[in-house]
Amino acid sequence: MSYQVPNHPGQPRPNPFAGADGTNPFADSASSPASAAESADANPYAASGSSVESVAQPQAFETILSHRGGTVFWLGLIGLLGATVGWLCLLVWMPVPLFALCLSIPAWLMGRNDLRAMKAGAMDNSGWRQTRAGYVMGMIGSLIAGVVSALLIGFVIYAIVVAFSVSR
Repeated sequence: MSYQVPNHPGQPRPNPFAGADGTNPFADSASSPASAAESADANPYAASGSSVESVAQPQAFETILSHRGGTVFWLGLIGLLGATVGWLCLLVWMPVPLFALCLSIPAWLMGRNDLRAMKAGAMDNSGWRQTRAGYVMGMIGSLIAGVVSALLIGFVIYAIVVAFSVSR
């Protein structure tokens, strides 16, 4: 049993509108110029005789999205650095882990979606390494920033409870 590579979007495909003889079987039949002029005179709403009717032919094209590897990489890196700084300076800069969470989660989600699109052949896979690195950094940064944010929120709640219990 041999492995067969599925059709890639960039491979040439046969024209689905071409019949056995190479013509489009769905196209309007070409009429002679004399009959076209006669029908134009009979129909007052017809287009002018100078316009020539043409049938649109499909063009060969494929839609492949460009990769967002740089964006995913930098979002993941800044989110991971922010989560690390938030962990090291736990109580000094309280918004840093939340900021890191706001950058790490998009890196994680964008990286996951882009890697899936690259695997499916819908996205340019030249940025696979950058996207994968940003995806992993986004995951790690999200986990670290989530833990730090939970610790900070827990500390704030604890401080409020202690402050109210001492004042009574």
